[in-house]
Parts: sequence; structure tokens; C-alpha cells
Amino acid sequence: MWFWGLARELGERLEGGRIRGGRVFAAGVIFTYDCGEERDLIFWLDPRFPRVECLPSRGCQKLPESWRPLVGARITGVSQPDRDRRLLVNLSTETAGETSALTLEYCAFPRPSLVLRDASGEVLVSVGAKPARAAHPAGPFLLDVLDLPRPDDPGSVRGLEDLWLEAALASGRSPWEFIVELARNVSKAPLSGFVVLKEDRAVGVSLVDFSAQLPGLKFEDAGGVSHASSRFVSEARKREDQLDERKIALEGARELHARLARAQRELERDRARQKDHGQLQENADSLKSQLSSVKKGQKEFNVQGASGERKVALDPRQRPHEQADRWYQEARRLRRGMETTQARLDRVGKDLARLDELLRAVADGMDSEDVGVAAAFVELGRMARQAEKKRPGVKVKQEAVRFRRFRSPGGLAIWVGRNNKENDELTLHAAHREDMWFHVQQCPGSHVILRSHALGQAPAPSDVLAAAATAAYYSRARTSKKVPVIYTLAKYVRKPRAAAAGAVTAEREKSIMVEPRLYPEWDEPE
Repeated sequence: MWFWGLARELGERLEGGRIRGGRVFAAGVIFTYDCGEERDLIFWLDPRFPRVECLPSRGCQKLPESWRPLVGARITGVSQPDRDRRLLVNLSTETAGETSALTLEYCAFPRPSLVLRDASGEVLVSVGAKPARAAHPAGPFLLDVLDLPRPDDPGSVRGLEDLWLEAALASGRSPWEFIVELARNVSKAPLSGFVVLKEDRAVGVSLVDFSAQLPGLKFEDAGGVSHASSRFVSEARKREDQLDERKIALEGARELHARLARAQRELERDRARQKDHGQLQENADSLKSQLSSVKKGQKEFNVQGASGERKVALDPRQRPHEQADRWYQEARRLRRGMETTQARLDRVGKDLARLDELLRAVADGMDSEDVGVAAAFVELGRMARQAEKKRPGVKVKQEAVRFRRFRSPGGLAIWVGRNNKENDELTLHAAHREDMWFHVQQCPGSHVILRSHALGQAPAPSDVLAAAATAAYYSRARTSKKVPVIYTLAKYVRKPRAAAAGAVTAEREKSIMVEPRLYPEWDEPE
């Protein structure tokens, strides 16, 4: 696990430091401590990426009232009693001349939590911890699956309790009776690591085989908790990547649909004008026959056509024979274009009809496993890519598999260019216009893209910090303690005319100071 060996490293950094303040936020708790310089001790409570970090401080803030006993406390040591499950930070405080001990207990598994205890072990503050279950006659038993995020809802950490409740109601018994029966069976069941499958889709991990009690689920023995967790998380990430690809395909298909609809309207207007070629021919013939009577500067003349006599406007700046020649030329052009326009109109109409059919097929199936929906998404992506190739002056977006790829703490993809040519491809072609772009300020380095466009909002600060740290790491400032990194949306990055490969200009950028580093929980580059 990532936890192993962390206590020794943290102990060297923390021992002797005093807590000055901090803050509690949705994804974790930050304690600012002083050990010659102010640094931040961060306990992350995100169940997908539990970890502890020690980073340069970004400013001391006031802790909430419940955490105030920690202010002024001195850190006396760090230990790991469970090797890869818990981390204990021991502290001592002085109140009215008396010294008392406090303990920060960080549990990373199965659900990240941070608990502050006094010397007697009593809980003073608890964040992220699951409330303890009330004791019942069946005695202690293991009922919960591991609280990993569900693939269909990455923000959820409810495990499979909702599925058990459904099974209890389906059996006609109360949830309490159902739980008691499970408890009696669990005490006799061997513990292992099981991947829980629902309709051949991994929905969780369990330590016990509940297939007899939950007939709607399949419990597949993975040979241990670690293997089961790895498989579950791997499948969840694959589905997230698939969802991201489908969103990109759907967005490209909608853009293509809008372009085709505009082209169809323009072609219909062209066809309506082309139908007037006969009238232009008639005007030219009539004008040729009246050259002797029509003078330069005349604004109109009479045409005797099949539908009767009518007046036709003339250009007073042109001689009559020039006006007639221009009408002949225009009539020939419209006549030649009629067949081409009709063929293009038929082709555009066919493509629009196919796009409408595919968009209806995937309307409510973004995460569907149906073969037909999957095939529709594949065809949508293919049509969008082919249309992009045919657009004049538009280069095809490069596949991202060549770039270095990492994953941010919030699960977003981070792409890093390997050289100047890839930097151009990444920033100018592969990145979505709403992705975040990062680069070290005033120093050569790789372009970094945080794939955040699918969020529909600004990414979390931890994701921005991770992408900025990656940009600092893949630059010539890698050995510096702190590095300034600029970031902005990819749509505000431009390449000057005749600029060298990798050279761009950015607008509306912001700056952030980060420590160059890579995080071990990110995916290794492929």
C-alpha cells in the first residue's frame, strides 16, 4: 500500500513542530505547523485517493472551534501500528501548567477518516469516519463491503448497503431481520476478497461471499482483498475513460450536426437561386435584341417574356452588351451548379438523417453497456473525425496515447508533452478548448493539459495543484524548491505566426507556486 514506510519520513519532518492553525474542507483537513518554517500537513479524505502530504504552507488560517485544542500542541512523534491501515500523530499540549497528550489517528482503509483522541482514548473530534454500529444480539460480525467508490457514481462511498436493502424488501422481511440472518451466516464464512458483480459489471468489493443471501449479485473470488480492490478500481477507471471518450464523441457529433444543418440551409438557398437561370437567360436574350434602343446609363428596360411584359433593372455603370454578357455567364454558372448542388444537398441530408438516428440511440445511454449503444457511439466518433479531416485548414486531432498520462487526485486525466512537437500537438489539437493548460513561467518545460472540460465547472484546487506540480516536474526547474507555474484555459493559448515548435502565447493566465513532484498514486506513463 502507499502507506507503508510513511511514518518514518513524516516523523523526521514533523517531530518538534507546533500546530499554529489550519482548516477543514470537503476533501480533507490541513494543519499548519511551525518547525523553523511554516508547512502544511494535509490529511486527504477522498476515498479514491487517500494520502498524507507535507507541503510548503500557503498561509495559516483559524481552525474550527472543535479543533482548537490542537493549537499550540507540539508534535512528539509518528507511528504506524497497523502497517498499512492507520497512521498516528502524537501531540502534547500544556494547559494551566499541566501537560496532556493528544493523538491524531488517520485511517486510510476501508474509508479515510481523521479522529482526534485524548489520553484516555475518548474521541474529541471525528471527520470522515463512519458512525459505529449499535451492538446487537448476533455479536460482532463483518457485514459491510469495502467502501470504495461505485463505478456508476464515483462520488459515492455508500458501498452496497442500498442493494442489501433492496434484497431485504424483496424477501418480504424487515431490514433488521435480514441483517441478523446475515450476521449469523457471516461468523461461519471464510474471509477473502470478492469482486461483487451485478449483470457482469463490478459494483463493489466484499470480504464475504453473500451470494446465497443476495441472489441478484455474483461474488467472484479474486484471491485477496488487494486483488479484488485492484480489479474493481481498474474497471471503474476504464468505465470513466469510456465515458470521457463518449462525451468527446457526442460533442463532436453535435458540432458536426450544427455544421451540416448550416450547410443544408446554404445549399437550399443556392438551389433556389439556381432555379432563376432561365429568367437570366431570357433577360440576356431580350437585352441583346434591344441593344440599339438601350443606352448606357439607363436604369431599366422592358422584357417581353412567356409570362408577359415586365421591367428589369440595369446597372447604369455598364454598357448594355456588357450587362447581357454578364447575365449569360451567370446563367451558365447556375445551370452547371444545379446538379452539383442537388448531389451535395442529398449527401448532407443523408448524413443529417444518420446523425439524428444515432443521437436518438445514445440520448439516454451515456453509461449503457448495450452493444447497440456502444456501436452508435463508435460511429458518432468516426463520423466526427472524418468530417474534421475534410475541413479545409483544420488538422486532425492527434491521439493522446503518445503523451505522458497521469491521473489527478480528483480522477481527472493529466497529459504531458514529451517534446516541442508533441507540445504543439497537445495544446493546439488534442486539448479541448475548455481544458486547463499549464506551463512553468519563464522557463523551458513541457506543456501540461488537465482534462477538465467534461466537468462543466472549474476543477478542484487539488487537481489544479497536481497538474501544476507535474508541469514544474517536467521542466528545467525540476530541482528548485518552489517553481512558479502559469495556467489558463486551452482556448486562450495561441501560437504566433512563424513561431518555433512548442512556442505559444497565453492570455488570461494565473500563477501558482508549487513544489515540483509526481505523486505515486497517479498512473504510470504509458
